[in-house]
Amino acid sequence: MEEKKVEEKKKKEEEERKMEKEKKMEAEKKEEKNKREDDKEEGEEKKRKHEDERKRREQNKKTDVGEKPKTLT
Repeated sequence: MEEKKVEEKKKKEEEERKMEKEKKMEAEKKEEKNKREDDKEEGEEKKRKHEDERKRREQNKKTDVGEKPKTLT
């Protein structure tokens, strides 16, 4: 009788450990996924900033190349 109780307790503890391990694995997967998404967003933002900077420089070149106003001396 006591052996059954001990064995049931061991099985229950084993199941609890498995559940905890699964929860931990799921949490790690979620963290990894979030990190990848954050890295992706960060990369896209860097690309946007770079593209904006490039466009701004290009626009500045266009205004510099145009005719300069004549000044009266």
